[in-house]
Amino acid sequence: MIGTLNAVFLFFGKSPKRQRFLERIVKNLAPDMHKTKLIGLCKTRWVERHTCFDSFYTMYESLCECLDAMLDPSSYHQIYEDAWSDHWDQDTRSKAQRLLSNLESSATIIAFILQRMH
Repeated sequence: MIGTLNAVFLFFGKSPKRQRFLERIVKNLAPDMHKTKLIGLCKTRWVERHTCFDSFYTMYESLCECLDAMLDPSSYHQIYEDAWSDHWDQDTRSKAQRLLSNLESSATIIAFILQRMH
């Protein structure tokens, strides 16, 4: 679960185009949400780790929608309107598929819920 969180953070954090697309998804899906950026996972600071988990929990639905929209642009016309490029390179699509599968896996969800309970 921690590896998945870190991979998702790096996926969006290392690409301004992906980050802007995530922000667009958040704005469309949850216009009142103030969080539009994930926070990195700090291995040594527990307070920052809690902040990371909280951010991830708040944005979980938007993250899944964003990755799905990267894989299936034709189902997300409202997101791809006004000339937004709906073409993602193969590497981005492959990573998005892998991350979405990991995010939606029961093992990741259960581990995340158990972590939030502590």
